[in-house]
Amino acid sequence: MGRLVAIVWMFTGLFVVAYFTAAITADRLESNISDLIDLFGKQVATVADTTSARYMNQQPVKLIEFEQVEDAYKALKAGQVQALVYDSPTLLYQTSQNREYQIVGELFAEQDYGIVLPQGSHYRESINRIILQLQEDGELTNLEQKWFPCDILPH
Repeated sequence: MGRLVAIVWMFTGLFVVAYFTAAITADRLESNISDLIDLFGKQVATVADTTSARYMNQQPVKLIEFEQVEDAYKALKAGQVQALVYDSPTLLYQTSQNREYQIVGELFAEQDYGIVLPQGSHYRESINRIILQLQEDGELTNLEQKWFPCDILPH
């Protein structure tokens, strides 16, 4: 049950809403990318078979798809791509851990996260109760501030 609670905290701490945004590397002051249009014609990384990949495949970018987000970050660090487009909570966390990256631009699209359980799972009521309690206690806000500090968001 303890592991289940930890998983619930992790998912609910991700705002319950996922966003796409672009994280840009290198010199924070010299980056010439500030929005989606600035990505046009550039090498852009994302994770294969995701909504980010489907969205970016419709844009005039040179999209490189990776199996894992870690591989996309390696390409970004190596200068093989100029930007990484992926779920905002993941990018916000990574950027909070490594300040050589920055989040720029506006959010592209919004999607809900969910927790999938087997039909008739006896955990459903407990999970719902825990999420509600976390919301009421303000703990979800505390988690958001801890893992996604405001100073890494685009201004």
